Amino acid sequence: MEREDLSFNIHYEDDKLSFMDVSACYEMKNYGEAQSVVMAFPILFMLDDIDALTNAQVKLDGQVINVEPLFVSSLRHLAQVSAQKNGWKLEKDREIERYIEHLQIERLLSYCNSPSAYQPEAYDLVKMQKLRKRYPSATKAYGESELLILISSAMDFYKCDSFEDALYRLSHEKMAGLLLYDIPFEMGQSRRVEVVYKQRPDYFASKGDMRADYSYITGPARHYRDFGTLDIWVRFIDRPPRFSGWVHSETVEFEKIEDDVFFASMEGLPQGQLAVSVICVNHTVPWG
Repeated sequence: MEREDLSFNIHYEDDKLSFMDVSACYEMKNYGEAQSVVMAFPILFMLDDIDALTNAQVKLDGQVINVEPLFVSSLRHLAQVSAQKNGWKLEKDREIERYIEHLQIERLLSYCNSPSAYQPEAYDLVKMQKLRKRYPSATKAYGESELLILISSAMDFYKCDSFEDALYRLSHEKMAGLLLYDIPFEMGQSRRVEVVYKQRPDYFASKGDMRADYSYITGPARHYRDFGTLDIWVRFIDRPPRFSGWVHSETVEFEKIEDDVFFASMEGLPQGQLAVSVICVNHTVPWG
């Protein structure tokens, strides 16, 4: 991995911070024999925004290629299963964050290929209809079995008394998905692979100054033999004139290039997950 260009384009909806277009562009070089490499790119999303996974695109040297979106599970459930296998109890959100920081593609694929520790209970027709109504895209794309497993484990983890409570809890959990695709390399060939998708904020607040938090996991990229330069661009798209925007991260230091453009660069990868806070200040002063 010779370099990665990571671009976040922040959009507004109804004068409020909204989704961002993510473009992760990799320059890779094959120093070995000609080969075809199966790659997997992780995407995190909420069930209500499952289109982030299903509508994602992968481009090879500028051309869109075939990709298989794979829904895995919720991060809380994956951390819970991992904890059970290792003989410890999952109790705090920090332990889920730690699981994300050490996320491995192999473990996600292993989960998909092995039975879950939880099995769905028998739900009546009315409850099944509630599940389909709450997550129509998810149940249509992936069926109901994985969602039933998630609800089962959520009822256990959160000590839910009702199916509706478990559905509510599930709606606030972050899900993990994978994009699977093939990249052929000739001997000594360099290729440019770009993954493009949309992502909603992890957190949003509009009291006083607007703030939205976004995240991008970098842990899986640590498995590459080498990783060169990481350049990160944050751009404000269609920013309302009455707002000025700022970008802050504890992971890297951003520099303001233009009014709507921020830039950061580093050699290698950050230690943890890349978290970015976007803050918008309203300059409108009421009359009088």
